[in-house]
Amino acid sequence: MVKMNSSLYNLVNKMIIKHPDRLAVQFDNGEQLSAISYTQLRNISSLVIKLLHGRESEVIGLCLYTDHRLPAILLGVLGCKAAFYNFDAKGFMYARQVLKDIGTQILLVHKSFIQVIKNQIKEEEVVYTPVSVQGLEDYFVIQFTCIARKYCKSRLAYCITTSGTTGKPKVVMVPNECIVPNILHLSKLFSVTLDDLVLGATVLTFDPSIIEIFIALSVGACVLMVPPTVKMIPDRLLDIIHVRNKVTVIQVTPTLFSRFDASKLSDTILGDKSNVRVIALGGERFPSCTWLQSMRSTGNQTCFYNLYGTTEVSCWATCYKVTDIDFRLSEEIPLGDPLQDTVLEVHDDVGNIVTEGTGTLWIGGSRRQCMTGVNEELNFDHVVVRDTGDMVRIHNNNIYYISRKDQQMKRNGRRMNLEEIKMVLKKHEYVHDVEVLLIDNQLIVFIVPSHLAVNSEMINIYMKDNLPSHWWSDVVITIANLPVTQHGKIDKKALEKIYFDRDVDGERIDITEYLESMWKELTDRSTSSTCIPETENFILAGGDSLKAVQLANVIENMYNILLPQLVDIMLHKTYSDVRKYVAMCVQQELQKGANVKSSENDQRLVTDNLNLKEGHGIDIKSGGGSSDKQGFSDENVCLTENENIAKKVQARRTDDSGDGIGNKKYADKEVKIDKELTVCSKTADSKLDYDEKFFDKVKKVSKKRKLSGEHGLSNKLSLDLNDIQFTLRRCSQCDYVYGYKADGVKHKTMITKASNVDEGKEKCTTIVAERYILTLVEVWKYDTGKCVDASPLLLVKSRGEFIVMIGSHSHRFSALYGSTGKKLWETTLPDRLESSACLSTCANFVIVGCYDGSVYILHINNGEIWWQFETGSQVKCSPVVDTQTGLVYIGSHSQTVYCLDVRGQKVVWERDLKSGSIFSSPCISNDPHHLYISTLGGKIFTLDPASGETIWEYIVTKPVFSSPTLTSQGVCVGCTDMYMYHFNFNGTLLWKYLTNGHIFSSPSYKSRTLSTRNVNCAEDNCAVSGSTKDDSIDIDQIKHTGATSGYITFGSHDKYLYCVTNDGKLVWKLQVDSAVYSSPFQCMINCNSNNFGDYFHTDDFNKFSKPHISEGQVKQNALESWYTGIPEQEFEQNQAGNEATSEKKVLTKSEFSNKDDNHQVSKNDNPCKIMSDCEMHVVVFASTSGTLYVVDVPTGVLLCKQHLDGEIFSSPVVYNNTVIVGCRNDFVYCFKISSDQSNKSDCMNK
Repeated sequence: MVKMNSSLYNLVNKMIIKHPDRLAVQFDNGEQLSAISYTQLRNISSLVIKLLHGRESEVIGLCLYTDHRLPAILLGVLGCKAAFYNFDAKGFMYARQVLKDIGTQILLVHKSFIQVIKNQIKEEEVVYTPVSVQGLEDYFVIQFTCIARKYCKSRLAYCITTSGTTGKPKVVMVPNECIVPNILHLSKLFSVTLDDLVLGATVLTFDPSIIEIFIALSVGACVLMVPPTVKMIPDRLLDIIHVRNKVTVIQVTPTLFSRFDASKLSDTILGDKSNVRVIALGGERFPSCTWLQSMRSTGNQTCFYNLYGTTEVSCWATCYKVTDIDFRLSEEIPLGDPLQDTVLEVHDDVGNIVTEGTGTLWIGGSRRQCMTGVNEELNFDHVVVRDTGDMVRIHNNNIYYISRKDQQMKRNGRRMNLEEIKMVLKKHEYVHDVEVLLIDNQLIVFIVPSHLAVNSEMINIYMKDNLPSHWWSDVVITIANLPVTQHGKIDKKALEKIYFDRDVDGERIDITEYLESMWKELTDRSTSSTCIPETENFILAGGDSLKAVQLANVIENMYNILLPQLVDIMLHKTYSDVRKYVAMCVQQELQKGANVKSSENDQRLVTDNLNLKEGHGIDIKSGGGSSDKQGFSDENVCLTENENIAKKVQARRTDDSGDGIGNKKYADKEVKIDKELTVCSKTADSKLDYDEKFFDKVKKVSKKRKLSGEHGLSNKLSLDLNDIQFTLRRCSQCDYVYGYKADGVKHKTMITKASNVDEGKEKCTTIVAERYILTLVEVWKYDTGKCVDASPLLLVKSRGEFIVMIGSHSHRFSALYGSTGKKLWETTLPDRLESSACLSTCANFVIVGCYDGSVYILHINNGEIWWQFETGSQVKCSPVVDTQTGLVYIGSHSQTVYCLDVRGQKVVWERDLKSGSIFSSPCISNDPHHLYISTLGGKIFTLDPASGETIWEYIVTKPVFSSPTLTSQGVCVGCTDMYMYHFNFNGTLLWKYLTNGHIFSSPSYKSRTLSTRNVNCAEDNCAVSGSTKDDSIDIDQIKHTGATSGYITFGSHDKYLYCVTNDGKLVWKLQVDSAVYSSPFQCMINCNSNNFGDYFHTDDFNKFSKPHISEGQVKQNALESWYTGIPEQEFEQNQAGNEATSEKKVLTKSEFSNKDDNHQVSKNDNPCKIMSDCEMHVVVFASTSGTLYVVDVPTGVLLCKQHLDGEIFSSPVVYNNTVIVGCRNDFVYCFKISSDQSNKSDCMNK
């Protein structure tokens, strides 16, 4: 029982005395952090008490700015024995009437809201006085001259207005006797202690905010205040909760919770290592347990609570703790038990008490009383209950919510329930959220899709299959998110506006208004009522590339149009440009009078029939042009060249001018060529003169090298770098220098007999498979000063030593010794570096792009700038060098690709692709000699490296961040439309593979002969039963023909790494802890030195060597299979011999050496000596959450992993069992892949 003299102020004051030095309030807006202790809380509240002296028993109007002072100001009002009424400046006209009714004369208003209020009130009605008290100088006191002063009749704590969801909004006056029991009981149920951090994200005009603040301060815990703008940006709010702070208690509405990205919850607040103990959902129907469980990781311990209450009996009335059994079995969750001093009653239509069945819920109690009128009297000696207006069902003493009374309605004379319609629709696998309204007797369904394939026809069919006919929808509208009010509840008025403003023919909303609302939601303007400035840039306003892709996808889905340039325009131009572009595209689509976007066929491997009317291939010879429609074959097979009916697109090679450049008419406008071409060669004189103008530019660039050593250092550096033989870059790219020639497609094994890198024993990963241990041992790490998103470049010397070159956000470009991580030299450029570098064929220069819009060519010996070439826009694209000519190719956000002669400091040609910025990096094939590059405008180009002319191009309609990669059959590239595309060298689409997320990762390819490997593959169709043999690779045929195949690995934002064959068949997919943004690296690692095979026994071979996978089954779990590297025939022969003996024999790798042809590499092809007696084909990749993985490529078995303290967007590069990767914690890391069994115990203990 709560004492009669208990109050909110007294609860907190006790904690101030008891815990003066503990943190009381923290504030975080995603950029700035601030905090105050309980002593400082008292000091600020004392200032407010002094400011409001003489205002006892009044109601003070508050319009506060959310920061660390907010709870202290509330406490100060309570401390002077007054009550507070929080109002929103934007709704001041309504608040003004409330203030008049309750007799409020004094307002305390933050200066940021003063102008809004001035615009809604006459100057003669109020007096504005700036607050002169130190610490509150940014506040004003506003005194009404026309409102009669009134005094509170009881111990009032605060006044609040209802949200209107339970009827017409009204003023509720809440005494301490009503709210204090709520605070104390919930604090006990949630087990809130001194160590808890409670999220305070609810606006003050919604009474759960009182619970958040005082449930923390009443026990000596800390409350984290978050501004309303952050709450409307789910990703930022999630970052504040999980990363920037360690929140333990969360109270939000189900609608607000549903706005979090489901794919991120299992890695954050619903993950195994979540700090969140309590998530209390209230204010709306509790969501589906199945949906919640799908987002929880298996080890998550977070407790969920269902809260129910009404503002008229502030704040919560019931609470139910959701159990594990509920998550497994329950479709609906009860309201729970009544909170302290609360009485629950269920009445039928005539007022009788219901104990089993349905009725209307009434709540109250003797102390749970609030006044809903200024003249109402409170009597705490009698039980008072109020009608909630909610229909409920009682079963086995549990009360279940059904719906609001006003959602029980008739349509055409037949009764229906909107809540039940919502419950049914939420069970659809592609429906993330839904709201149903009855408008003008029309049943309108608003769908928030979880998959791009959702359309109105699909929803209508589902409703007809699962609901009675009079519950079927009249209109289905797809929207990005359900609009919410300030209180986090569904904004039904906004939905009605969407319905009325939609285009009648296409059922669309006004594009300009929708674009504006989405722009605000995804940027820092989420709660701003002002217009968006025409010159505002999406990135500078708080957006990013992922949000740009999200907005583009939503608008395309809603309007069924293609907007290939939208992402690029959002990233680099203004709101005005975006609005005009979208409006133009929508208008053009309306003029066509037809919906040209066909729905995607929901299959993982899709083949394209590619005829000229339906495909995206553009015939340059016929002048280009493509259809917006895209047709696919219904057959689930890949196309061969004979079956593919697409036209083989060839470049125009007519030489009108006779200069050998190409078509003159074509080149005049788009291709600029320097006819004085100078090719870089190893015999060229490396000492060149700077012209005076260029030297002046170089002087402006700050260079910090700290080249420790004597005057003869430059000679020493030359010795360190004088015998570079080849370079390694992301996606397994290998470029040879001097006399060495790269194979172009087959990247050779890079393994030497002995490692130069010292193997440490710290930071080993835990093992994944029994008896077969790999570990990632940290050798060194180098602090670059800021985030490292660039991927490393490795310069490998003849003796196996290597140099690491990499840039970072700190503007620094560093050259590091691969064995020790010590700095060789370092150059600071004008802006940050996300571009990875490449080496010139003469090995004298390293080339890297910079955010300042320039490409920098640096001397390899010391980092001095040899040439600075300005592109006019950011350079995120990584350069590539043509090993045949020595020319360097690079793209820019200026939408232009450049061909540079770095030795001669000349631009050979430049080509404006006019198809969006170039983010991805180009690649070059030697035979045929082609340059491949893709754009954010949704096009993939193949250019002539000599002239820049287009040979063929392909439209994918969505932005391409992924870089093209060469395979034995052509080129492979991923797209944000969730497909991985594979073309042959002539531009024919061989296949495309569908994932469940955007693809930013570039594919990695490695060829391999399959004659000795028994690998089962299946298409990615987990729902298929009884698959035929056509779904898997015909291994026997490959054995007889000796055909070669290869593995293509790539990551997706669906948290999977995929491995497919040259034919687009899925080999396996591995689920990881977060999205895979960077590119994987395939390579061979040396397993011989540590005797991997010595740890395999005969029963282990029985267990692991032959994967138990039925035809058509997909290997999704790393532990489903294991690869030993032993030819199947030899293995079976040995097993037959072993069956005759009962003695357990230990089999070593030397007894069963794999004679795989791919391991036989000629010394002429590779400058390194190869150890082929025990090699393993692995892929190394990283997830964005910071985990580094090593996986066996043929089987998908996870060999080891290592988690870094920061996100990873850098792509790892592997050489000689050594992994180099950058991290957003500012470090470049070097790990050694080790099988040293002395690490086993250490690893197992971690």
